[in-house]
Amino acid sequence: MGFVKCECCEEFQRYYERNEAVRVWVRDVVDYTPANQPPFGLDGSGVFRIAEIGCNCMVLIMLNPEENYSPWREYVVKCKDIVAMRGGPLNINNG
Repeated sequence: MGFVKCECCEEFQRYYERNEAVRVWVRDVVDYTPANQPPFGLDGSGVFRIAEIGCNCMVLIMLNPEENYSPWREYVVKCKDIVAMRGGPLNINNG
């Protein structure tokens, strides 16, 4: 017997299955990131991959554009707090 995913998780499943890079907009983002660090990224400014989708949340891995979009930070976000997500292939320009 498995767990039932919320409708939001089902909606975002396609980005996970296609391993797309995504931009995420989260309701009521509070960014306490120090000034010498890159922004939090959940206001649409960050690029992520979906690492895992749970029953009402997902694990997002922020990709670092300064290091060829390598995995960098990990966030757990409740699906109900996501107001928008845009996905697509990540084209890395190596030169």
